[in-house]
Amino acid sequence: MGKHVGLDENLVREMFIEFKSLMPSVISQIKSQLPNHHPLHISDAIFNGLAKQAKKIPDF
Repeated sequence: MGKHVGLDENLVREMFIEFKSLMPSVISQIKSQLPNHHPLHISDAIFNGLAKQAKKIPDF
């Protein structure tokens, strides 16, 4: 993964593992900070997309 841009593969793997593990709590934290009048259809689309992408990261 990281070879193409000159990064150590172990570093990149660890970054992906951290990203995947933190995504649910990051989404929850950000959701709680949104104002009450924020359009849910927008934030839900973003959060669902982020969660979907995080699930695509393999379990190393």
